[in-house]
Amino acid sequence: MRKLMLVVISLIALSLNSIRLSEAYDAAGSGEGFDKLVVLQQGVTYYGGLHLGQTFDNETDIFYGDFGVNTKIIGNGAVIDLQHERIMIAYTDIQFEILDCVIINGNLRFYGNSSSGSEIYPSGLVEYVTFYNNDDYAIRTLACGNDITIRNNIFFNAVNTGDDFLQYNSEQNVFLTTGANFAISYQGTSNPASQIYDNWSYFSRDAINQNPLYHFTLYCDYG
Repeated sequence: MRKLMLVVISLIALSLNSIRLSEAYDAAGSGEGFDKLVVLQQGVTYYGGLHLGQTFDNETDIFYGDFGVNTKIIGNGAVIDLQHERIMIAYTDIQFEILDCVIINGNLRFYGNSSSGSEIYPSGLVEYVTFYNNDDYAIRTLACGNDITIRNNIFFNAVNTGDDFLQYNSEQNVFLTTGANFAISYQGTSNPASQIYDNWSYFSRDAINQNPLYHFTLYCDYG
């Protein structure tokens, strides 16, 4: 009975110290030159994903939704449990920055559109973030990269969930394997690796940790 009460108390404490990441985003005002300045609180767990930008409908071949707004997330050491969702900045030219937090159970993705006549790329900064047990990858960029800086981060144990999907038709491709801490776009940018430095990548399994392709993978966007 005592153990049961302790579990119940722990669950109540967890529920009182957690909030949806999307709710924190919606409540945020502007600041530091950003339309949305999201300041997280230390000791609070933020959960669920966040989508900024457009979505592509492969059945109608149309991008829909708005472009979102320039956003900065200051983590203050908070934990973001994506719960197998993702933070997605897609098909937009906004600036997105995220600093000083822990991201688990999901991934961070930047998607651009490099198709003829409609090129659009997000820009951003990822700094002092610890990524742990991330689905697919810790960070994935696709058809973008030159204006995204990734530095001073820790990447630990990205999870292989099978083959990833192609950008526009949602078909799995055997050449897009998951499980790498970095999966960086080869197309849509002339020098995709130039803004990535001073990061630390590690896997707890020696066989994986000794393979550099699990730490850093350069992908063609279309497989």
